[in-house]
Amino acid sequence: MSLPAVLHPDIVEFLRKDVESNLQKKVWECIQRLKQQKFNSGLRVKKLKGINKRVWEARINSASRLIFTYDKSQRPETGKAQVYLAIQDICVDHDDVSRRAKARQKSPDSEWLETAEFEVIVETRNFKIYDNDTDKNISYSSVEKANIEVVKALDLETNSDLTDDELLGNIQWRVLESETEWQKAIIEQNTDLPLKLTPEEYKLAKLSGNLLLNGSAGTGKTTVALYRMLQKKQYSNLEKRLYIAYNDLLVNNAEEQFYKIVTTNRQLEIESNNSNNQVIFEFKNLHKLCLEILKNHQKIYYPQDEVNYQVFSEMYKAHPGKKQYPTTLVWEEIRGIIKGKQLATTENILSEKEYEKISRNSIMLMPNKYRREIYKIAEWYQKKLHKEKLYDEIDLVRQVLKLLKNNSRKKYDLIVCDEVQDLTEIQLELLFNLIAPSGNLFFAGDSYQMISPSDFRWETLKDKFYPHRKVDQQTLKFNFRSVGSLVKLANQLLKLRSRYLAESTGYYSRTNSIYGQLARLISGDNQTLVKILKETSLCPGDAILVRQESDKEKIRAELNSSFVFTIEEIKGLEFDTVFIVDFFQPQAKLWGKAIRGGVLKEKEKPQLQLELNLLYVAITRASRILNIWELTPSQLWQEPELIGLFQSIIPELVRSDRIEPSPETWRKQGQYYLKAEFYQQAQECFTKSGDVILEKQAQGKLLIQKQAYNEAAEIFVELKEWQDAALLFEKVEQWQQAAKYWAKIGEYNKQKICEASQLEASQKWSEAAKKWEEIADFANAKRCWMNIPEKKAEYRAIEFEKKKQWLKAATEYDLAKMPQKAAFCRAREFEKKKKWEESITQYEIAGMVEKAEKCRQQGAYALN
Repeated sequence: MSLPAVLHPDIVEFLRKDVESNLQKKVWECIQRLKQQKFNSGLRVKKLKGINKRVWEARINSASRLIFTYDKSQRPETGKAQVYLAIQDICVDHDDVSRRAKARQKSPDSEWLETAEFEVIVETRNFKIYDNDTDKNISYSSVEKANIEVVKALDLETNSDLTDDELLGNIQWRVLESETEWQKAIIEQNTDLPLKLTPEEYKLAKLSGNLLLNGSAGTGKTTVALYRMLQKKQYSNLEKRLYIAYNDLLVNNAEEQFYKIVTTNRQLEIESNNSNNQVIFEFKNLHKLCLEILKNHQKIYYPQDEVNYQVFSEMYKAHPGKKQYPTTLVWEEIRGIIKGKQLATTENILSEKEYEKISRNSIMLMPNKYRREIYKIAEWYQKKLHKEKLYDEIDLVRQVLKLLKNNSRKKYDLIVCDEVQDLTEIQLELLFNLIAPSGNLFFAGDSYQMISPSDFRWETLKDKFYPHRKVDQQTLKFNFRSVGSLVKLANQLLKLRSRYLAESTGYYSRTNSIYGQLARLISGDNQTLVKILKETSLCPGDAILVRQESDKEKIRAELNSSFVFTIEEIKGLEFDTVFIVDFFQPQAKLWGKAIRGGVLKEKEKPQLQLELNLLYVAITRASRILNIWELTPSQLWQEPELIGLFQSIIPELVRSDRIEPSPETWRKQGQYYLKAEFYQQAQECFTKSGDVILEKQAQGKLLIQKQAYNEAAEIFVELKEWQDAALLFEKVEQWQQAAKYWAKIGEYNKQKICEASQLEASQKWSEAAKKWEEIADFANAKRCWMNIPEKKAEYRAIEFEKKKQWLKAATEYDLAKMPQKAAFCRAREFEKKKKWEESITQYEIAGMVEKAEKCRQQGAYALN
């Protein structure tokens, strides 16, 4: 009987790095024997303390051991129980098997491998022999064979009623089925081993039609979405499939994972080779998609003119409403409702009446007075955008919708949208406009992460499909990402939320992982936290989450670090270690009422819902360690749903497990922040990793966010990034500098535009006009000429000439000091009135002898 085998992903990476020795070959040979249940080398079976599971070790060679287990799991295709050969680790030094083996990275899910031995059940005589050739000469004794068979029979025993799937956890197991796969993935390293899907994922990936997929953080929504992209479907024309999300980090990770899946999907490769149709896969965030569509219609939007949250926060500092209304609230209210719910392409924002009407049903209840003030801020903001020729993400979407109304465009046969709760209504409208009539839409999201006032609801999204399209809705429940203890805490918080809000229980994540630290409760004031973190310094994967911007700025200044955030601004990011600081303080009264079991007023429920969503988002940002830091621990943690999910520690122990980060760790985190456009944090990481160029790049981008364009331009000059420098110098109207750097990259047309602009700035109108004429921009040339009185008069004269207003034209030509042209115009006027003597005189002044002679003849004829 051949068993299916799965490998821990760390082992795949470990073996790929070992290209010098023949370990790759030996490991494959060992796995192949184990799959076939052929035990002909050294073998040992042991039990570990406190773990009810047998761990097997097989000799690979004299210095290496393969650590494996027999794990029961469901087959994706059928859901039936199956025993898998699970390759857990490779131990290179067989004399020290009690320590962590080299293949597996240290993580919560590998801690059990370091547990001390409790009992050795079987150990063959040749297990500890150092000579590789000895295996061929020593066969197992009859007792050894019998013992192995007994233990194997226990581990291979299955029943149809599988209640505990042992391969479910926060590990993405890789399936190994053939030597060809091993060769491509481990030796040649031009592909990856396929993922082991759960039956739930497999079923959802195979569904056809429109689908809404609900699931909390880490449940595998993206994996299902990517397999859905690969689903076979016949179309008569070229197929276009789009994966789209709001967060660029998510898109990049999804694209990387997708192409690993593609290279391991043999059936897809066969179908592709046999098909006449070519499938085009596109991976874009919404922002990039809009820019590309606009660029294809010759509408260029430059990055330095964009206003995102970070840029808005700088702009908003100068507004008098800053002290009263938090930046995140105002930004999301403008983005999500005032601009994001205005679906008309002819208007930029909702009317004040429309805004008030929509706001009544929002999760963010506030007095009408505050709504009016925020609306005024929105008007101020939109006027500022127009005046300074800036744009934001909603403006881009509106421009694209305008284009789609007036231009035909090849539409997508499938659109897969991830983290749909991040999108505004107008952004969703765009996706419905981009799908072909016979195409399908797949939306995945998590409504519990909804912390903006755009007020995403699955029911509202479902309504957009009717009556022309049918749609199915499904839910994923298993969490792969966070350690089990944190997943359980998030689940229990959702149960508590259901009780507080008197709503249905909804969906929860499941996890089989029992490892990882419990969330930690620490009693202490903010100064104690700052003191401890100053002494130990922050690590790259640390994040301190606070509720108010004033606290953020204060703690940042005290720590001299940018790793302090409000919860709203880091949704979508993940961190190794999270500190949630004084979460309940801003809404202490509301929380107190909810915890005491008081009856909530209708207007209080939306605010509590938002508070619970914020707490859920904060908790699910941590992938390993969660620290909850409060002056006095909230009574919330004593609620029945949350009992047993925390450990209380003293402040001094909060950094006891800190490991000094390497430059490489800082560099990786810096690149993570850079992709997420958190440039201040990226700069801090690159400073500590010693990457000067990357630090400068982050600094330049940060200065753009702060609208410090001059300083940013100088940074890009240092980096020899001439185009970025030129664009920024243009923005601050330093035309000579801009021209200089356009010339460096051969953009001579743009160079001349800047030179003409510089001449204009110096009021050298004649030279500027000639420069515009060099590049055939006659409209701008005329504009410059119009600044010269004589030229202005000439242009006016030409216009009068076209209208045959001869005397007015003549007057203007006199001002332009063009006497002959003035005489010609007067001559035409006299000729029209048959005043032949006057016309003859004017034609002669104009030097038009023939015309004068003709008028003389006309005059003589008239006399006769």
